[in-house]
This record gives sequence, structure tokens and C-alpha cells, in this order.
Amino acid sequence: MNVLIHHTASIPPHETACGDNAEHIAQLEACGFSAIRRRLAREDEGRQSNIRPQNYRRITQNEHRAIRYYFPTVYLRQKWSDYRYTDIPKSVLDEFSLCALHHVFDHYYIRTPERIVVERVRDPLLFGIIEQSDYLIAQWGEGELFSLETLVARYKNRHRDGWIKLLTGTL
Repeated sequence: MNVLIHHTASIPPHETACGDNAEHIAQLEACGFSAIRRRLAREDEGRQSNIRPQNYRRITQNEHRAIRYYFPTVYLRQKWSDYRYTDIPKSVLDEFSLCALHHVFDHYYIRTPERIVVERVRDPLLFGIIEQSDYLIAQWGEGELFSLETLVARYKNRHRDGWIKLLTGTL
């Protein structure tokens, strides 16, 4: 099975010690600023572990369109018990476990092409979401693993007329 973990090189930790924000984080929580508290807590956790969302590939709008087209089936983490599409390699499970342990993302989901088979794309993708941005964590499958650039190019070629209308404002 082929696996591609979309993790870049480790980012060096900040000079600040992990506990420096503990009081500030507690105050934010007490005042109801849970989103800011989660972000700061995640940054502290990231300083300790060197694992941050920036270590993974952020998905652009064009990539997101192509992904939704080629991978229409979505499994949210809460429904992973329903996932039966393919086996998940240990390296993917290890990467997910590391992200979950360090609270790198707020939510996780898997996309598969199981409802449609287009142009031999059959490999599932694992994503993390934080602050309304999607990050590609891993991709796995038996065959050739297509790059996102390849998928976007194929999607644009397949939908060329729509792209021309979109770019010219005639859509």
C-alpha cells in the first residue's frame, strides 16, 4: 500500500516556555473566549511538540473544488465507525494519533471517491480543520497516488468551459 504523509520538516520551538500562557489561557476560558483559548493552548502544545498546522499542506480554494469533485464521500471523525472503504495503514494512524494527541486541529475528516470512480482516482485523503482552513494530513491507497496539482489540472481541464465563464464573469 502506498502512503504519503503531508508533513513538512519540523519547525523549531519558540523560545517561550510552554507554561507561560497558562494564566492567560485560564482567564480567556473564564471570560468565555473559548476559540482564542483553544488557539493559544494549541500554540503552547505546538511549542512543546513541534507539531503545528503549518507543518501540513493548507488546501487552496481550487484544490478544495477538485477534492470535492473527485472525493465526494466524507467521513467526519464522529462517524469513523462507519468507514469501510479501505484499510488504513499504520503510518496514517500514527500521524493522526500524533495530531490528535497534540490537539493540532479542531476537527478531522476522511474523503473518499467511493460514490464515483473518475479517472482512476481511488485513494482516500485525511484532513484536519482549524479556523475554517483545511489541511491535508495523509493520502493512501494501492495504486498511484495523484498529487493535488494533478487533480486540480484534471479538474480544470474537465471543467474548462465553466472556468472560462467564471474568469470572464459570464457565469
